[in-house]
Amino acid sequence: ATVVECIVRLKARLMGEGERHALIDVVEEMIMHNGTADIKESGASHAGVRAVQPSSDTRALAHAALRARARQRPERLDFLYEAVASQAILGNLDPSDWFDEVLRKMSEGFTSTPTPEDPAYQAAVALLDISRYYGVFSSKRPHDHQEPTLPGPLAHGL
Repeated sequence: ATVVECIVRLKARLMGEGERHALIDVVEEMIMHNGTADIKESGASHAGVRAVQPSSDTRALAHAALRARARQRPERLDFLYEAVASQAILGNLDPSDWFDEVLRKMSEGFTSTPTPEDPAYQAAVALLDISRYYGVFSSKRPHDHQEPTLPGPLAHGL
């Protein structure tokens, strides 16, 4: 799992501007759909109509969510790294290809209201966790000093 973490960290830090903007867009859309309130609940007479936050507010929230740094690695990332390592050991998918696939799913966006079962939603949450832990969207990289060391011969360049 340590090798997976190293690869994912490098891939995350090397995300292009287009990929970063796509992640911001997807997180913004998730915020927009999760942060809506029924107008009926607020006293309006149009049942089924939703109040939407101004786009400048949701965009600012998406940026803030991505810039917020995780002090400790989320447990979800531990499970994620183990699962990716298992897939790599079985020869199904190497970590670099896995990361590219997650980016692709996230970039496809949502076909309807985002739900936790949606592959784009799952990809966005994984990238959000990864980006926050490695400080991808912040100017300071909080975990630079905690980079994992590779085991055995990998640490010395084979």
